[in-house]
Order: sequence, then structure tokens, then C-alpha cells
Amino acid sequence: MDGWHPYFTTGTPVDRLELQFSSTSIVEFDEKLIPTGKVLPYQEFKQGKSMNGVELDNSFLLDFDAAQPLCTLTDPEKRIRIAFYPERSYPVLQVYTPPHRNSIAIENLTGAPNAFNNGMGLVTVEAGHSVLFRTSLQVGTF
Repeated sequence: MDGWHPYFTTGTPVDRLELQFSSTSIVEFDEKLIPTGKVLPYQEFKQGKSMNGVELDNSFLLDFDAAQPLCTLTDPEKRIRIAFYPERSYPVLQVYTPPHRNSIAIENLTGAPNAFNNGMGLVTVEAGHSVLFRTSLQVGTF
């Protein structure tokens, strides 16, 4: 499984940012934050939403039938937008809001957490072969 764990900040607290992403479902976690193997319908951030008071530590399955970018983080005060353009090799979007709420983790993953045990998105690469995972980010003003 491949994943990277960047945290993003514009200098504005997370509670004053807006998040939008195209998702078909959310990965169900148990009380220890381990995926149960089930996915549930989820589209709460499809139109964009204020992050005021929103706590996330969740994995979402992206909707690749939606228009790119599949995720945007917007700072309406500073007019900054961070857009995420994952390819199909990164079908999972992990979003985490740390307690300090000065940044937000938005992570592209090839599979759900604990994929080595649950198989959700686990990619097996045979000896002598390779796999390419690609995503792009665009930071700009509007």
C-alpha cells in the first residue's frame, strides 16, 4: 500500500476553511479506528462545507466519475485554494483534523488503513514489475 501524509495550512485556523471532495462512501472504522471491511454511503462534502467544529479521522472512497479536482481545501479569507487531482491509483482520501486545528491532513492512499490485514486496496506487485501511483496538487488564489 502507498500513502503519503501531508498536512496543509494557509495560516488560517481549520475552523475557517472549507473542504469539498467527491466521495461515494466512507470506510467504516471500529472503536479502535481499524477498518471493519465495510463501506457506507457518504456524500456530505460533495458540495463543500465549512470545517467549523468538524472533526475527521476518516477514509473516503473517491468518486472518479466526478469532475476533477476531486478535493479542494479553500481559505475564503485569504482567497487560497488547494486542489487535489489524484489518479485512479489513489482511490482513498484520508482526512484528519488534529486537535490543535491549525492544519489539516489530506492524504491520498492506494487503500484503506490496515490494508495488509483487511485487503482493502492492497496492491501486490510481482517481482520484476512496477506500479505507478500519481497525484497532483495545485495551489492558487481566486
